[in-house]
Amino acid sequence: MRVVFKRTADGTTTDLDLDDLSSGEKAVILLFLPLVESEIRDNLTAVEEINTAHASTQTPSRLFLLDEPELHLHPDRQRRMLAYMRERSSTKANQFILITHSPTILDEAADDELYVLAPARGNNNQLQKAASPTERLDALRELTGESYFLSTGRNIVCVEGEAGPVKGKLSDHSLIELLSNRSGRYTFVPMGGRSQVLAAVGRLRDSLPVDRYGVSVVGLVDSDRAGADPEGCVSWPFCEIENALIQTDLINAALTALKVPAVEPAALDAIIANAGESLKDDEIRLRVTRQLSSITIRPIGTTIDEIRHAYESSIAEMNTFLESDTLQIALDAANDEVNKFLADGSYIRKFRGKRLLRKIYAGLDLRNISYERFCYALAVAGRSHPATMSEINAVFDALDAAARKQTEILLAALPEEPESPAEAA
Repeated sequence: MRVVFKRTADGTTTDLDLDDLSSGEKAVILLFLPLVESEIRDNLTAVEEINTAHASTQTPSRLFLLDEPELHLHPDRQRRMLAYMRERSSTKANQFILITHSPTILDEAADDELYVLAPARGNNNQLQKAASPTERLDALRELTGESYFLSTGRNIVCVEGEAGPVKGKLSDHSLIELLSNRSGRYTFVPMGGRSQVLAAVGRLRDSLPVDRYGVSVVGLVDSDRAGADPEGCVSWPFCEIENALIQTDLINAALTALKVPAVEPAALDAIIANAGESLKDDEIRLRVTRQLSSITIRPIGTTIDEIRHAYESSIAEMNTFLESDTLQIALDAANDEVNKFLADGSYIRKFRGKRLLRKIYAGLDLRNISYERFCYALAVAGRSHPATMSEINAVFDALDAAARKQTEILLAALPEEPESPAEAA
C-alpha cells in the first residue's frame, strides 16, 4: 500500500510518497497527523452545518501531550517544529505540552514557555517556571553556554576544567563520568578556572532555588591551593583528577587493555620519577607566584604632576618590596616544598596532574596511541582499581553531603505549611 500526499504550491502539485521521505520527515508527519486530522474533521463539520440550526462558531479546544518530540529530528527541524506549534496555538484553540531533553528546544523556547516539573512537596504546584524573569535564563546560558541541565532533574556540579572540548585530551568531567557510575546522579557543567566555578555556584544557586526546583548546586575544584574548601565546593584529595590515575599497576592495566606490553614496575617508576623531576622548576614558579602578591601601578590624577607622583609612589613601593627578604623567603619555601614532595614521592599527588600525566605518556613512547586514548584506558581501568575508586567514592560522598546540606538549609528556612482543616480535626 502506498501513502501519497499531494502538495500544492505556486500553482503546481507535487506527489509526496511517504516511502520516499526520510525518517525525520516521517516522524514529523506522524507527530502532527492527529492535529491535521482533527482540524480537517472540524472544517468538514463546519461546512456541513452551514445554514443549519446546528451551525456553531465556537472552535473546539485541543490539548496535545508530546513526549520527547525531538527524537530523530535535526536541530533545524526541531526549531521549525517549535515555530509550527506556536503558529497553531495562536490561530486555533490548541495547546501543546512537550516533555523534552533537547538543548535546541530549550534554548529556542521563550522564558514564558519553559517549566520544570519539580518534586512533589505538600500542596505546591509541581510545574515551576524555569525562567522568570528573562534575565534568569540569560544568566544560566551566560554561565554554562546552554540550559539543557534544567530538564535533567539532577543536582548540578560546576567543575573546574576546560569549558569547551580540547582536541587530543579528555576533559575533567569526561574522566569523572568514565571513572564512576555515581556520576549519573549529577549533571556536570565545566566552568573553566577556580574563580569561574565559585562565581557560577553562587549565581546558579540564586537562579535555581532548591525549594522550587529540587536541584542543588555544588562546585568541584582542584586542590592545588592550600586552605579549606570554598563555600559550596568540594576539592579533590589530590591536585587534579589526573593524579588519581598515576599509579604503576593502574598504568600497566591500561597498557594491557591497549594491547601494549606492560612495563617493568621499576622501569615505570623511573619514568614517573623523571616526569616529576622535569616539572620541578614549573612547580617552584607556581608556588612562588602564589606566595607573592602582585603590585598594580595605576595612573591616578587629573594633572601631569599627579599622574607622575602616582607612578613614582608605586615604583618606590616596588623597590622597597624588592629590597626586602620577602622574595628570598618565598623562593626558599617553594624550593623546600617541591624538594620534599620529590623526596617522599608525594609529588604524584601534589604536582599538577595534567602536566605530570602528559610527561609520563611521553616517557612511555606509545606510538600510534593518542594521549586521549591512553587517558580513556586509564579511566576505564581505574573503575576496577580499589585504591582509585576509594578516593573517587570519597569525593562523591562529599558531593552528596554538600548537596544534602544545601537542601536542608534552604528547606529549614521555609515557613511551615498551615494544617488543613482535616488534619486539624
